[in-house]
Amino acid sequence: MTLQIHFILSDNQLISLNLCSTTTIETIKQILEIENNIDPNKYQLLHEQRPLIDSLNLKKSGVKNHDLIFVDPVYKDNNENTIITGEEQEKQKQKEKEKKKEKEKIEQEQKREEEKRKRLQKNKEIHSKDEKLLVEWLNEAHNLYFDLQSQPNKIKNVLGNQRQLIHALKSNQLDSFAQIYINIKLSRKAKEDQKQRFEYLSKNEPENPQLQKMIEEKIRMSRIRKNKDTAYRFNPELFVRVDMLYIPSIINDVPILAFVDTGAQTTIMSKAAAERVNILRLMDTDYRGVAVGVGTAKILGKVHITAMKIGSTFFNTSITILDQNGIEFIFGLDMIKRHQAMINMKTNRLEIANESIKFLSDQECLIFQTNPHVFLQKQELEKKEKEIIEISKKEFEENKMKIEIEKQTKIGKKIKNEKEKEKERGNEKERSNEIPITGGEKSDEELDVSNEEPIIDKIKTLMRMGFKEDDAFNALQQAKFDLRQAAVILSEK
Repeated sequence: MTLQIHFILSDNQLISLNLCSTTTIETIKQILEIENNIDPNKYQLLHEQRPLIDSLNLKKSGVKNHDLIFVDPVYKDNNENTIITGEEQEKQKQKEKEKKKEKEKIEQEQKREEEKRKRLQKNKEIHSKDEKLLVEWLNEAHNLYFDLQSQPNKIKNVLGNQRQLIHALKSNQLDSFAQIYINIKLSRKAKEDQKQRFEYLSKNEPENPQLQKMIEEKIRMSRIRKNKDTAYRFNPELFVRVDMLYIPSIINDVPILAFVDTGAQTTIMSKAAAERVNILRLMDTDYRGVAVGVGTAKILGKVHITAMKIGSTFFNTSITILDQNGIEFIFGLDMIKRHQAMINMKTNRLEIANESIKFLSDQECLIFQTNPHVFLQKQELEKKEKEIIEISKKEFEENKMKIEIEKQTKIGKKIKNEKEKEKERGNEKERSNEIPITGGEKSDEELDVSNEEPIIDKIKTLMRMGFKEDDAFNALQQAKFDLRQAAVILSEK
């Protein structure tokens, strides 16, 4: 019969093993030594606060499915393979008294052994005290795991932003889920214990140095929270994930996503990407070495020059090939300076030569990686549409200007014809010096404008008197472009 047994180490780490009920305790210790590097001579296995005998198997030891077994450290004498008891310590002390020359050395050794014994006793007390609590948490973790596996729609509401728990759940890792769950519970319990300790010291031992340190830490955390709240209030965008600067590019007719990085001294590419764009055959291995930055990577060589297409322009690019996985292609500072590129964060574009390339969002990067050719075709169509719109706007403005010029020309010809007719008729009548004007009064000097004055100026003069542009133009037509007569017509309306 197969049993799932949970082992809890001294640091509260949980290890789960599937074992046969006939497996001996000695075999289990060997398994723990192989898989977890735990020396069997330095611990004993406790089940229900009872040490397990090496020669017995799990069934005879009374161990059942999903039981907890504590891996309890045991400190042994260096010379003898037995646990040091009180009597042996007394004998050892008597022997040590006889050896006066080694008195200081042995006293130090005894002190260390005493500290170890106290730690061991303390660990045993903690284990016995927390055993029920750990069993309870383990059962909670198992119940929660199977409940969420059967009802995945509850995951977000129950686990919230606990990413590690969600990952373990979706990866079907029960042991990992239980370990993370217990660690979270232990962390919460530690905070609660610290809070209770603080309250106790505040009431009973206000001058305790430990309390002063806790107060100092509390003040520090309060300042951190205040600083964070201020940042949330005035710079909330700082807490939003920032998109990296990616642009679409083409090397050897192969689309590749380029990460624009001014922090990279040289333009680099991974070996896998270099093989994909077929430039690995041009790699000069004389430039092998080690690249050092945030991490380290092996330099395989360098491609001295290759053509890189950005937008519709080709650029000569030198690329260093690295033996690493991660970002495939980094457009570094060397090429940014070489081609005098400008990163314009206001427009979110890379301006290089005559090209202005928009930086891609995370979603656009995903689309580009999934189907780059379709993405580039779509970008090309959008670019052509923009060009057509710009041309249409330009043509519209030009046509508008032509229409305005033709209109002014016609008006000028009409005025010229009217003047010729006036000359033929010999009409040199004098106009009345006093003209009643409403809708804005002007003096005779302002209205004493020759018919030779341009029609636009006459319209503006009437508009300054308070009349609308259309009304002024119609009145001038009725008055045969005579400013005074037009003013009279407008005043009578």
